[in-house]
Amino acid sequence: MSIMNKLLVIYLLLFIGCCKPLLLQAQIDRAAGDQQALDFLTGIPEFRELNFVMTEYELKSVISKHHLLRTIYNEMGRKFYHVYRQDGENVMVTFHKDRCSGIQRMPRDPFAGMYFLDDTPEFQEINLAVTEEELDNIISKNHLLKAVSGEAGHKFYRIFRQDGENVIVMFRGWKCSGIQRMLRGRGAVVSRAD
Repeated sequence: MSIMNKLLVIYLLLFIGCCKPLLLQAQIDRAAGDQQALDFLTGIPEFRELNFVMTEYELKSVISKHHLLRTIYNEMGRKFYHVYRQDGENVMVTFHKDRCSGIQRMPRDPFAGMYFLDDTPEFQEINLAVTEEELDNIISKNHLLKAVSGEAGHKFYRIFRQDGENVIVMFRGWKCSGIQRMLRGRGAVVSRAD
């Protein structure tokens, strides 16, 4: 193995070591429910309800209640819910055979949530918890233009600044289901809540 390859291997090992989760997965004491093992979640109000005896249905209820973002992975007989707050705080909740098998706090993700609205002050109040009424107030307050379309329980607001910057805010029923910023001349950046 050449010296360059050895350096590459050392670099990769160091990189992998630096990217380990912030806290190790708490061990489960099913008999007691062991909430003390979840002390690392007490400072995050949206995650306080998480526990080792919850069902997937209960986790989905917490996600819906707090308007959290989530991604689901299925791997090796386990289901992983990667759950995000809009500010990037996130946890991984694992289910095995329909039972919670672990809760792990992950390093804060600066790219989660509404980061793509940071450089547009007029759009910064828009988030996945916004209602149509609140969105109309934001549009009026910031002197934005809007075009509304929709069908069968889905409504789309395309909101424009005077300089052409724009976002699409989607509603499914009464709930905001996604926000998409249309970057001029490039692809779109999307945040969804399903």
